[in-house]
Amino acid sequence: MQYNVENVQRWAKIMESNNDISVLISISRNILSELELLTSSIKASALVRFQNEFLITDLQRKIYSEIDGEKDSQAIADATGASLRAVQLLIKDLTEKDLINVQKRGRSIIPHKAISKIATYYAQRDILNGGGQLE
Repeated sequence: MQYNVENVQRWAKIMESNNDISVLISISRNILSELELLTSSIKASALVRFQNEFLITDLQRKIYSEIDGEKDSQAIADATGASLRAVQLLIKDLTEKDLINVQKRGRSIIPHKAISKIATYYAQRDILNGGGQLE
């Protein structure tokens, strides 16, 4: 490679744009961190409401705790001692209310926890109820 003025200027521009990208990435990370902090209490409150409303029994709490984005319904049933049907019903109920994400792998359904979906569910419900909780 020749080190002439034109090549040096071209590399300087590339390095400058890479620095700009680094700055943007850093700013984006800071914004994300602030958003996570701002929403943490909302998510925590929604999670408590969710547990009280949807995870009433010890078995339902065990099933939900095994949802990790890797296990299918059968693996969750095996890990919790629950029947496959009980696991499928809870996953179906949470999916219909858009409280979890699911991914299909072949014939298997892999559930994923989604705290932001839970927070959104309760925020929408509160708005529909005039801004207050139903409790």
